[in-house]
Amino acid sequence: MECLSLGRGLKNKRTKEKALFDFSPEDVSSVMSMVLPSVSIQNTLRAFLFGDYKFEFKDGAKTQFFDYWPSKYSNFVRVGKTRGSVLHKFAGWVEDVYAPKYTSFQPLEVAMAGKGNIVRSRMCHDFVTDSLWALYNEGVKLKAEDTIFRDHIIMYASHTTRAEDMVQTMRGRRRWLRYLRALGLYLEEIKEQFTHARNALLVGFKLGIPVFLHGQHEDHQVHLVPPFLNYCYLPLAIPPKVHDPFGAMKLCALGMEANLTNSTSLAPWGPLLALEERMDRVEVFPALILVILMATFCTSAGQRKEGQAEDSDAKQKKKKDK
Repeated sequence: MECLSLGRGLKNKRTKEKALFDFSPEDVSSVMSMVLPSVSIQNTLRAFLFGDYKFEFKDGAKTQFFDYWPSKYSNFVRVGKTRGSVLHKFAGWVEDVYAPKYTSFQPLEVAMAGKGNIVRSRMCHDFVTDSLWALYNEGVKLKAEDTIFRDHIIMYASHTTRAEDMVQTMRGRRRWLRYLRALGLYLEEIKEQFTHARNALLVGFKLGIPVFLHGQHEDHQVHLVPPFLNYCYLPLAIPPKVHDPFGAMKLCALGMEANLTNSTSLAPWGPLLALEERMDRVEVFPALILVILMATFCTSAGQRKEGQAEDSDAKQKKKKDK
């Protein structure tokens, strides 16, 4: 995954001073480890019944300052010029506002038709965007010399709901674990190529498996709609422009339409997870009790009628014998 960083160079002919601010993950070995947690389960039965497990997300991030331009940053695009006083204000914003608030690296964003982003990602690119807005709000006029593209991993949804309260309940925790178990059926394919996650989400959508997204400050249940997921390059929005995930200028790894018919769940685990999800509802237990009571009542009524019929037949036989 390529990443942008905001480099603001102070071009002093005498001192040649430079500065660069950077937001990056602590563990760069795998994007998957930032998206999916490692799950610690001591007892499988208790985990499935009571949600007794622990999550650990390896999505830590850090904000750094360099008084030079590190060699790994070889491509710089000029977006404007500013004064030293503004740069000092910007440095204070990074240190006092941004760095303490954001300490997790989260690659996924959620987009909704007609509203754009409803859940933002939190990557180095997003640090660039927020930094440009911080400078813009200080009166800096921004204009890129060339179009800058950045990558997005986008989930498409009709809406999202807060998951904090949900995951405090046993049922909510069971459902989140069930979502991870459903993804686990396709995990090896996803590790080989991230775009296989669309098929996993599509199958889960058809099975009725809920989707959850972890965030540093808020967890979400994501109500997906086609095309479910895509990996796209879009132009970086230079303020006052705002990022549009549905913009016409984009290059995506997958099409913007998902084939809902050309996918099957892995038997028997996919159908079993769907059955488990449908049985894990508040109304299931009362309905089951009601069915048992009705069956018991009908059986008893039938037995009484049979007994009455037998008694009637016996009486009729006695009358004939007499």
